[in-house]
Amino acid sequence: MQPPHEPPGPGQPPDEPEPTAPIPPAEPAPREPYGQPPSGPAPREEQPPYGRPSHETPPPHEGYPPPPLYSAPPYGGTPYGHRGVPEGVRLAGRWRRLFAGILDGVIVNVIASPFTLRTGAGNAFDMKTGSWHFERVSTGSWLAAMAIVFLYYWLFHAYWNGQTPGKRVFGMRVVREVDGGKISSGQAAGRIAFSILLSLVCCISIIDVAWILFDPRKQALHDKVARTLVADTQVR
Repeated sequence: MQPPHEPPGPGQPPDEPEPTAPIPPAEPAPREPYGQPPSGPAPREEQPPYGRPSHETPPPHEGYPPPPLYSAPPYGGTPYGHRGVPEGVRLAGRWRRLFAGILDGVIVNVIASPFTLRTGAGNAFDMKTGSWHFERVSTGSWLAAMAIVFLYYWLFHAYWNGQTPGKRVFGMRVVREVDGGKISSGQAAGRIAFSILLSLVCCISIIDVAWILFDPRKQALHDKVARTLVADTQVR
C-alpha cells in the first residue's frame, strides 16, 4: 500500500502531478466506395402531415405510357372543336348542299306528280269572247303535296342514316348538333315540319335557306330549331 499523501509543509514546493497516459485519437469511420449506398439501416422518411400533399415527385410509370390528361367539359356540355362543331365532324360545303337540295326537289316533284296533278274536263268561260267552251283543266291537291314532302324528308333522315338520296349522292348527312351522332325520329320530323311551316309564309323560306351563307356552322333556321348539323361524309 502506498503511504497516504501528506500535504507539503511550509516553504516546500507542491508535489507535481503524476503524468497520465495520452488518449489515442479516435479512428475515423470507414467510408463506403463511391456510388454505393451507406451501410446500416436506412433513415426513416418523414411522412407529411395528414391532409397535406407530398412535395416529392412520384416515380415514372415503368413500361407504360403516362395516363393522358383529361379536362372535363363544363357542366351539362360536351367537348367542342372549331366553331362549336363536335370533334371529328366536318361541315358540308354550301354549294354541295345547294345541289343536293335541287336533286331532292326534283325527286319529290316526280313522286308527288301522280297525286297532286289531276286532269279533268269541264266547261270554261272565256272572258275575251264572252262564251263558254269545253276544255281539259288541271287541278292539284296542296295537302297531298305537303304530306309527300314531309314523309320524304322525315323517313329518309330518320331511318336512312340522316341522308336523303340527294345528300347521299353529294356525300353529306344530317347529324346531332351536340355530339355528331345520328338524329332521332323526332328531330327529323321537327326539322322538316318547321321548314314546311316557313315555306307557307312569303319570303321566310328564302331567309331559311339563305341563313346558311352567314352562319358560322352553316345552319339553316330549321337546323337551329332541330339542333342539327349537315356533316361531310366524303373521305379525304
